[in-house]
Amino acid sequence: MLQAAFGGYRNTGGDDTFTDAPNVYREPSFDIMFPLELTSPKSQKIYILLRIRTNNAGTTFEAGTGAPGNRFTVSATNATTGDILTASVALNTLNTNWNESSFSPYVLTVDSDTAENNQIDVIDCIIRDANTNAAITFRINVLDSQSAFNSLTIVNGDEHIRPVSSTLSSNAVLTLSRNGLYSILSPIVSFQESASGDADFSYPDNIIFYKREQPVNDEIFEFSISDFSPAVVSENIMVYPLPSFRKAAVLVTDGKLQDELKLLREVGWVDITATGKISGVENVFRVYLKPQIGGINVRSL
Repeated sequence: MLQAAFGGYRNTGGDDTFTDAPNVYREPSFDIMFPLELTSPKSQKIYILLRIRTNNAGTTFEAGTGAPGNRFTVSATNATTGDILTASVALNTLNTNWNESSFSPYVLTVDSDTAENNQIDVIDCIIRDANTNAAITFRINVLDSQSAFNSLTIVNGDEHIRPVSSTLSSNAVLTLSRNGLYSILSPIVSFQESASGDADFSYPDNIIFYKREQPVNDEIFEFSISDFSPAVVSENIMVYPLPSFRKAAVLVTDGKLQDELKLLREVGWVDITATGKISGVENVFRVYLKPQIGGINVRSL
C-alpha cells in the first residue's frame, strides 16, 4: 500500500527545487490501472515522496515520523544499461512543505548523475516495505532540455562542399538558402561519410553513404516537430525518419523559408523531438533558421 509522488530534484549546480503539498500520490492497481511513470529534469539527485495508505478508501495514511531503519528495500537501476544506482529512503528532513496535516512522507533519494554514468535517461525503481509486505514499482523519465544531437547539414546545389562528419551540439544554427537544405539528425551517436560497402545508412538513398560509431543504446525513434516560430516555419519544413534506418531523421527546409523570414527580418526556430520506442524517453533538439539579407546573416539570437 505504498504510494509515490515526485518531490523535486537537485540540479547540476547543487541547488534544490521542491514541489509543495498537496502532492499527487499514485499507487498502481489502486488509483491508476497502468504503470506509474514520473518525470524529472536531468539532475544530480531526484527526490520521490512515499506515503503508506492505511485504509481501503485511501483516506488515511501512516504518520511517517518513525525512522525507517531497514524497513525499506530499494532497487534503482538505469533502465538502458542495467547499472545499479545509489538510492535510499529516509525521514523528511529536506522540505517541511512536503508535510501534510495527517502525515509526513518518507523521501526516496536517487543519485541520478554519477562520475561513472552521467547519461541516465530512464530509472526503474522497486521499493518493498517489510512492515506491511507491500511494494511499489515505478519508472522515472529523466528529461534533458539541452539534449545533444549529432547533425550534418547539406545545402542543395552545394553538395560538392558538403561536410563529411556530424557535429554534436544541444542546438543547431542553419543559414538558409533559396535552394533549400536538409539536415541529418541522430540523438544516439556520431556518423561520418563512408564507402557504400561499409555504410549503415544513406541519404539521399544510395547516393551519399554514412557509417555510425558503435552505439551503447540502439533504439528506434519516432521523430516529430513539437514546436516552432514564427508560423511560416511550419509551412516550409518537414521531418521524417530515414526510410530504411529509423534511428536517424532528416529535417528538410524549403527554399521559400529564406524569403519568408527575410521579409519578416526574423530568425525562426523549430524543436525536433525524438521519442525512443523502447524507453519512451523524449529528446528535444532546437534548430535555429537564419535568413540572409543582402548576403548578410540576420543576427538576433
